[in-house]
Amino acid sequence: MASAYRAHVNLAACLVSRAYCVSLVPPPETSPAAPSLRTGEIDVANAAEMRLLFGSIFGKPMSEAFWKWKYRSSNSHGMGVWDDDRLVAHYGGVGVDVIFDGKPALAVQIVDVMVAPSARYGVRTHSPFFLATSRFLERYIGYQRTYLIGYGFPSDRHLHLAQRLGLYASVGGMSELSVEGSTTRLPTELLLQRRTITAENFPQYAGAIDSLWKSMQTSLPAAILLRKDSQRIHYRYLQHPENHYRCLFWRHRLSGKPLALAVVKEEPSRALLMDVVAAATDFPRSTVGGKCHDARAQPALGVLAEFCVGAEPASWRIASKGAAHHYASQYLFG
Repeated sequence: MASAYRAHVNLAACLVSRAYCVSLVPPPETSPAAPSLRTGEIDVANAAEMRLLFGSIFGKPMSEAFWKWKYRSSNSHGMGVWDDDRLVAHYGGVGVDVIFDGKPALAVQIVDVMVAPSARYGVRTHSPFFLATSRFLERYIGYQRTYLIGYGFPSDRHLHLAQRLGLYASVGGMSELSVEGSTTRLPTELLLQRRTITAENFPQYAGAIDSLWKSMQTSLPAAILLRKDSQRIHYRYLQHPENHYRCLFWRHRLSGKPLALAVVKEEPSRALLMDVVAAATDFPRSTVGGKCHDARAQPALGVLAEFCVGAEPASWRIASKGAAHHYASQYLFG
């Protein structure tokens, strides 16, 4: 089975834990913000302005339903910068529950960072980008604040700008691993039973998903794990207002023991593995034993590592037709 590392993606973070913040570059001299600029929260009352800015920057609309789904939680926030009465910058964060040092904590994934082209002032501490970012970080991330940990996946340009301004810095990266599909089953897979979980039959699998989540925590004690219980899986993938995901569940055919849950997003030329809930030793069941050997498999399987931020490098073995490929990364996301 062929495999290849593809696009490398930055991982940037402001990890305000154990009394430190990842920030390697000292900030430049500060300058007062332009008198016409003001900052403020994005809420239901002004969300339409944020969605309008999103459409103009990214070239695709953000529906009201999607905004409500993404930011509906009281733990999700958006910081805006207005030039007079026009929204020119936005810095968003989606709150996520994590297990940190074996204890529950709240983290935030940075999303929807955008500045109107007319308001891009470069590397300046009075720029809309700096104002939106710094106000968000100061208000929400750190001890005694809403979030203990902040992380995101910025573009090279965004990361370089944030580093120059001393806001945060890179702590690692991600790679996309592509695996060639196959319809050939390995002998050991005959003992696996797979089912597709839908919104309709979800209640009968909720307990099994919670059991898998507990097994995952036990198998990765040194990792910072994003919560992956049944409630989170249901909201993230089965209540999404626009995207369709396939939730694939495996259990042992004889004992009935739950083994793995994998969430897949199918595209015309590939399938993307979006999430996995399983003990670390069972990851190969959900990556290879599941999608790659599905008769409906697409030509390639893109593995998007989205599990957790780990303290120890994780190695995961993918085997097919006698060949073994090892994928190791210090960071797993989910």
